[in-house]
Amino acid sequence: MLRAAEAVGARHIKVGGDFTGGPFEPDHMAEEFYALATDAAVAGTRVVFEPMPFVNVTTPQQAPEFVQKANHPAGKILIDIWHLVRAGVGIASLGDTPGEYIGHIELNDAPMNFEGDIIADTFTGRTFCSGEGEFDVAGFSSMRSRRRASAAPGVWSSWAPHTESCPLTSALLATGCRGPIAATRRVPWFLFAESAAQPPRPR
Repeated sequence: MLRAAEAVGARHIKVGGDFTGGPFEPDHMAEEFYALATDAAVAGTRVVFEPMPFVNVTTPQQAPEFVQKANHPAGKILIDIWHLVRAGVGIASLGDTPGEYIGHIELNDAPMNFEGDIIADTFTGRTFCSGEGEFDVAGFSSMRSRRRASAAPGVWSSWAPHTESCPLTSALLATGCRGPIAATRRVPWFLFAESAAQPPRPR
């Protein structure tokens, strides 16, 4: 992955926790995350850790426990609104995560309630950014903007619309992604104004 990221100039690589549900050991994870971020920086990219409700780091409140300990400029936290809502975490709690440790935000939408397996829902239940589901996308975006504003000057951060919904794949290819583009344009304007300033690559 690092070789591929270097070759294509990837902004960052997403990483996650233990899908087998192992223990949360922040000291051990800080050591491993520091080593991974160091390797990423050598390759000219970064790593962002994504808390998910089905791994050993389920919420953005847990992630800083080891990301802060690692304290590497090429290692931050990714927050996906889908994982936040499915973990039962309130949007307002994003305010507890230090802005300087948020490296990437993913926006999508979905119904508040779902039936069946949560892993299956991540691939079939998501819709595009705003107005196509029941998530508080506007509130999430606003909170994210305040967190970003609280970060130290020069701290890198990015955002992107994100979906893994398999039923949408053929439609996206057929329509040239017009649906996601239109949905993304409904997200509050300050995200677009903020995204214009791209941080320098670490190399």
